[in-house]
Parts: sequence; C-alpha cells; structure tokens
Amino acid sequence: MKESYYFSHDYNATQDPKMIELLGECGLAGVGFYWILIEHLHSEPTGKINDIQLKTLLKMYGGFHGGEQVFSKIQQVLNTTGLLLKDENGNFYSNRVIEHKKERLQLSEKRSFAGKKSAEARQNPTSVQQYKGKERKGKEIKGKEKKEERETPAQKMEEFIKTVRERTTEYDGLLVDLSLKGIPKDVLSRELDKFTNYWCELNKSGSKQRWEMEKTFEVQKRLANWFSRMNKFEGKPQGGKIAFIS
Repeated sequence: MKESYYFSHDYNATQDPKMIELLGECGLAGVGFYWILIEHLHSEPTGKINDIQLKTLLKMYGGFHGGEQVFSKIQQVLNTTGLLLKDENGNFYSNRVIEHKKERLQLSEKRSFAGKKSAEARQNPTSVQQYKGKERKGKEIKGKEKKEERETPAQKMEEFIKTVRERTTEYDGLLVDLSLKGIPKDVLSRELDKFTNYWCELNKSGSKQRWEMEKTFEVQKRLANWFSRMNKFEGKPQGGKIAFIS
C-alpha cells in the first residue's frame, strides 16, 4: 500500500494534561515544536530518532523566539511529561507515533492479504464451483446454498452488535479504518456504543429491539447517517471527555 503522508491529530489535544503542562512551561513555542517533532517521527521507518537527530532539530528551530536555551527547556519538559520517551538504545520516540504506525502496518497487511486472495480467486474462478459440483447434485441444493451465502440485513445487524459489544478483532479493524478517515478513535468508540445502545433498546413488552421494528434496516446506511449528523458538531468536545495523548 502506498504510504499516505498524514497522521491523525486529536481534536482536543490541547486539553490533555501533558499538553497543558507543556504550554504552561514553554508557551506556544513548545506546542509548535512538539508537533514538528511528531511529524519527523512519523517520517522515520522505526518511528524513532537518535540523540544527534534530536539535537539537529533543536538547533534548526532554536534560532527562533529565544534560541537554543528555550528549546533545551522544551526538550526537558517533553521528557518529564512523557510526551517524548527514550528507549534502552538511547533513541527518542512517542507512544502515539509508535501506535499509529503499528495500526497502519496492520491495516496494510490486511489489505495486502485480501488483495492476494482476490487475485487468486480471479485466476481460478471455477475451483469452488467444481468442488461443489462433485460433492453435491441437484438444482434445489445449489439454489439453497446460494441463498444461505447471502447475508440478510438482519444478520448483518446482529453481527455488527456482536462485534461492538464483544470488541472482536473486526471491531479493531473498524476503528482503525474509520480513524484513518479523520475520526478520533475515542470519539468513534463512544459513538459506536451510543449507536448500538440506541438501536438495541427494547420495546415496552421487551420482545423486540428498536431496529427490529423498522420496516427496513441496513446497518451500513444507518451508520453513515449517524456519523453524518455527528459531523455537524465536529470540533466540539462532547460529554466533557478528554482524548489523552501517550
């Protein structure tokens, strides 16, 4: 997969206690240098830089607004707050960068695997049908198999509910995929829970859930409408929750 030159930026990052401390100790110069550092870490294959690289960055940007003394203070605050960490080999890194690069790698591997499977299917499109033809006979049986292979909207909703409530591996993939589209993972996780709780509310008799009383219900379209309405309030923290940086 071609590398995309962007990374997710938490919409209320300035409310994180670590960022508040950085802002208080070093001002906007500290916040600005932090995001410059995050950009450089993302550009590194390992997500880490050594001491020489860090000093080069400090020297490069230290010529503005107070010189190297100010940026030495910024480095100190980054280290004490945990926004910048150091491994056993003396390399500097950020947990948020390492996690994001790991997620992108996992997504890339999943897409690569799916692409290979798709290519194999195109190269040998009749292998499955030939196997079924040997094992099973009759138009009635074949018609039944095709019907069973089609997943109904109700089955898709039931599978979605299970995925969200049990936090299966499919749930992790959903979070990664949508977070890369610009939705912070903490917001996404909260909204998926709210969506599920809303549509799973029981009626007065307790016999049916809300989604089961709809004439039609396609979970993909309902999710799209849900997040479309949510985007009208984008940038406004809800519920007083803070997306912490690590």
